[in-house]
Amino acid sequence: MVSRATLVRNSLIQECLLDMADRDYLAARICWRTRLPEQFLWSALQCVEKSLKTILLLNDKSARRLLHDVEKALARVDAIADLQFNVQREVREFIGYLNRFGQNRYLERGFYMRGMELMTLDKTYWYLRRYCWNIRAHARAAKMPEGELLTSYTKHFRDPNHLDRPMRFHLFTGYLENTLAAY
Repeated sequence: MVSRATLVRNSLIQECLLDMADRDYLAARICWRTRLPEQFLWSALQCVEKSLKTILLLNDKSARRLLHDVEKALARVDAIADLQFNVQREVREFIGYLNRFGQNRYLERGFYMRGMELMTLDKTYWYLRRYCWNIRAHARAAKMPEGELLTSYTKHFRDPNHLDRPMRFHLFTGYLENTLAAY
């Protein structure tokens, strides 16, 4: 049985971080389409940052003192041993790119765009989003060992069919799922 405190905590993480990350992701896509590169980079950074913080908090890890450093957040997520977090090199490189140029919203330095940023953002966000649910709480609710459920989902996340189409993975609930269902 999942405690009421855990349900409230998970609900707050969903509403305050993941739903906001979904909105930032949609805003980044709009900024890209309307040729607003600085705003695209900022919104892209925000959706990646919030999704990484969601993963940390849902796995009972600290998200303190990260500020907007998504590479530091990624390193913390990587350190969650039983999560077996796995993303492709291209995703890691894009997170590094966002870490360098996404915070440049006051044009303190130059930046560059290659033209593939929207597709790379899509891939990055959908890969990260797969880990944005509390597997541990679901295991407890199903009275299963956490490790068993984590191993099962790790195999699913590494399945080549899933890796080729990460956007097919849907959370049980979420702002993005509700938005996509409306169309």
